[in-house]
Amino acid sequence: MNLTLPEIDESQFRAMLEYLNSTRQPISQILGFQNRRAHPPELSKRSWSDARLYHYVMKFALMNLPHDFNFSSAQLIRNGCKLDKSNKGLTYVVGFGNYTKGEFVLKLPHDTEFNIRHRPLIFDISKTEYHARENDDTKWMLVFYSITSKLVPVNSLSNYEAVVENGKWCIAWYKDGEPTRYLSKKNGLPSLIQQKKEEEKFHFLVKVKKPKNEVAEIIDDERYSAVQNMMMRASLEYTGIAHGPLDPYRRKN
Repeated sequence: MNLTLPEIDESQFRAMLEYLNSTRQPISQILGFQNRRAHPPELSKRSWSDARLYHYVMKFALMNLPHDFNFSSAQLIRNGCKLDKSNKGLTYVVGFGNYTKGEFVLKLPHDTEFNIRHRPLIFDISKTEYHARENDDTKWMLVFYSITSKLVPVNSLSNYEAVVENGKWCIAWYKDGEPTRYLSKKNGLPSLIQQKKEEEKFHFLVKVKKPKNEVAEIIDDERYSAVQNMMMRASLEYTGIAHGPLDPYRRKN
């Protein structure tokens, strides 16, 4: 499926373009949901660290995307054409900025050029090869798509909204039966590294304890050397945890 849509008026891009040109922005960024290794997709860090940009992107989607086009994520690219590897299906792409040339090319099966400046194009990225011609100035490309993941997101985009709270842009996180939480650059969602540290901290605090009023006699395991048994015995006596392949401790019958 390849579908060209009517040209969008320049005014729909103006506020977003002025903001992008007045702030430092990465070459590529993902807003909305993003895949995470071994975890369900979650709202990307860029979404709540730049809530004002999130507002412009989602407002554009509300005003201009076809009502039957579903998406979970948006990618904003500057002078490039490398789309998110999690994007495997129908893709909405549109260009904006003060540039010329830079046509978007689909292989159908031969190279077919599309002028996507203010002219959206919908295509299936899983079935069509693509690239872009070089442009002569700053070109922004806005892409909407649904990520593919083996894990189902816990939340949906409707749970998040860019708002101004106490004079600052942030993301309001709505959860049924819970107070609204506000995500910002200083108070965002925990990263996977932070989550892992918390899990490790929890497991470290859980130790094997010997029952009260009962003395456990640690015996050697004939499968291991005397040095290995000595090291595991010392570990048990000091921490209550056996750092080795043996059970935490054993008793003589």
